[in-house]
Amino acid sequence: MDIGFLKDTSKLLTENIQVDNTDEIINKIIEQKFYKSLAYQVCEVSPAHSMESGTFAIKYVDDPAFPGKKKVVLLRNNVVINEDPIEDTGFTVEMIQDLQRQYGKSATDYIAKTFAGISAHNENLALINYLSTNAVSSDNAPVDPDNAETATFNIQQKVSELLLQINGTSFKSLDAFVILPSKYAASILGVKNLLPEKSTERELYLGRNSRTKFYLNPDPTSVECFVGVHSSVPGLSSLIMSPYHHALKVAINPETGEQHVFNFNRYAITENALSTSDVSEKMIYKFEVDEVHEARGAGAEPTRTTERFELTNTDVINGYIDITNTPAVKEHLFVYLNGLLLDEDSSGDFTINDKRITFNDGVIEAGDKVIVKYSY
Repeated sequence: MDIGFLKDTSKLLTENIQVDNTDEIINKIIEQKFYKSLAYQVCEVSPAHSMESGTFAIKYVDDPAFPGKKKVVLLRNNVVINEDPIEDTGFTVEMIQDLQRQYGKSATDYIAKTFAGISAHNENLALINYLSTNAVSSDNAPVDPDNAETATFNIQQKVSELLLQINGTSFKSLDAFVILPSKYAASILGVKNLLPEKSTERELYLGRNSRTKFYLNPDPTSVECFVGVHSSVPGLSSLIMSPYHHALKVAINPETGEQHVFNFNRYAITENALSTSDVSEKMIYKFEVDEVHEARGAGAEPTRTTERFELTNTDVINGYIDITNTPAVKEHLFVYLNGLLLDEDSSGDFTINDKRITFNDGVIEAGDKVIVKYSY
């Protein structure tokens, strides 16, 4: 990808750092972020030239005034530049000068990679937060994490289902991205026929299966998987990354009194304007994984599974939930309410009969989250 346009929009650089090659460092930071930042890999990159701007898309809809004909509608999403772009790199001016004296010309690469890593880390977490907030929740996917081939197949099957939904009202793209939690990313890495990226420097890239690219979720605490499309055709990707201004500044750290280098990184992550509030039009989805451990031949343990519920008023009135299968081994049944393990007993928290878990009076409320782990 040609990044000259990004360099041009990032030339508002500082002269406060007492080094001769600040511009070169910034340019190298931008180059590095195409490999380190997940946002640059799964989003269409479109620089913003103003704090107030928007993304646009054209949509053809039925014209009620002329039955059988279409009319053009212009859609817009506002681009909101991040409000807290300041990051203390922890580097002092003296440290940069020491690095230059120690490593000479190669110090520029070292400094640029470090600063790019700091910027990319914050961009990655901002992307995951945006996806978690804005993506549409889909049904959980049953995955056996002990079998890499099966896990990849099941995840790919879920992705295909969501791609059909993304392209349901109008075709956008079949080039999908999937961002996986670390546990299931490890399963993906075990697939022999997963195609690597041409550049091995893309740090969060796991590999490609057909037209689906897999990436590692940089948030180790996340349990969500995210799916969208990243098309080579402008205007058809699920997300748009809009870098606005990148600069390095020197300021006094109030805690230490030292001159620290601060990284100013202003950008926006925006959903495609085609992705409207109508669920049928959404272009980003999320799902979680239900672990299903398949039995391994004669004499193997029963299949283990996990089911999740968010209780409604109806569930509370009924006082029960139904799971999919009848538990085979009672000792393998675990029911958690909002993270707390419940006691199975008529005088405790719940009882079970066949597939029905009945809660005792006063145990559950609407909005409670229940997780059921069992074997069948």
